[in-house]
Amino acid sequence: SHEREVSLRSGRRVAGALRSSGVSVFEWDVDANLVERLRAERPDAVVIALHGGEGENGAVQAVLELLDVPFVGTPAPACRRVWDKPTAKSELRIAGLDTPDWVALPHATFRALGARAVLDNYRPHIAIDPDWPRVPIGEVCTLFNGRAFKPSDWKKADSGGLPIVRIQNLNDATAEFNYFTGEVSTKNTIESGELLFSWSGSRGTSFGAHIWFGPRAVLNQHIFKVEFSSKRANKVFLLHGLNDAVAEVEDNLHGGVGLVHITKGDLERIKIPLPSIVEQNAVVKEIESEQALVNASRELIARMEKKIQATLARVWGEESTPRGKEDQQAA
Repeated sequence: SHEREVSLRSGRRVAGALRSSGVSVFEWDVDANLVERLRAERPDAVVIALHGGEGENGAVQAVLELLDVPFVGTPAPACRRVWDKPTAKSELRIAGLDTPDWVALPHATFRALGARAVLDNYRPHIAIDPDWPRVPIGEVCTLFNGRAFKPSDWKKADSGGLPIVRIQNLNDATAEFNYFTGEVSTKNTIESGELLFSWSGSRGTSFGAHIWFGPRAVLNQHIFKVEFSSKRANKVFLLHGLNDAVAEVEDNLHGGVGLVHITKGDLERIKIPLPSIVEQNAVVKEIESEQALVNASRELIARMEKKIQATLARVWGEESTPRGKEDQQAA
């Protein structure tokens, strides 16, 4: 096991503590002679200090139970259940104990798709209750189209104007802004946290609902500002509800390959599920917990990738240039 050194250190420390208390201790390594040795010497009790598979999954515990040898720790059946993390968490949840939400994927999925790809393709989804009422988007939301700008309206960042939010600014935080110094209607200005809907764009990226997290800005055409009553709809619920609803009708929308657009009237007629605000808030809480888990996993993968790259550079960096080439390069 790759945890063998940890196991050996644990065993030595346990043995040392027991000896200091006056207990007679023998340190045994686990090998093919273990069963014969247990039968021959019959210890009064065994302290298992194994890390990794056999020491934690109940295998050694089961052997000791079969030989009727007392041991310190959890019985084999319980070890088997808690060894598998998703199974353990499910058992805790069934027992009514609090445990953080989780996502479990088989190793094959990560090998086949890559862990980052699995997380990058993650998209929150609302599980629809068939009893929820369905209402037209136009009954819940008021849509204001952005302003049509001419190229002569575009100014530089040092102009002191408001940034113009175009489609590329919705899904690319590094995309540059044009700026506008003229007067704009409040219908066309947006603040951080407002709900937007790009009604013309690329499938799966810019097209659909977005929450704006940038500065105060003015909205370009092809993007709706979405206004609604917070007493009737939760913004995050509405965000995912709009995207789920539009995804169902994407194949019938106008546009060329990869590009789609929808008219204001067609969008307003699409029906979305809209439960009570209390139910919406509960759904959003679940989505946010799941999203937090996904974000934490992304950070962990990024750290691991960085660590792997650093290790490879440390091991192979100085030897990455084949012998003989160094002399040629120096010459």
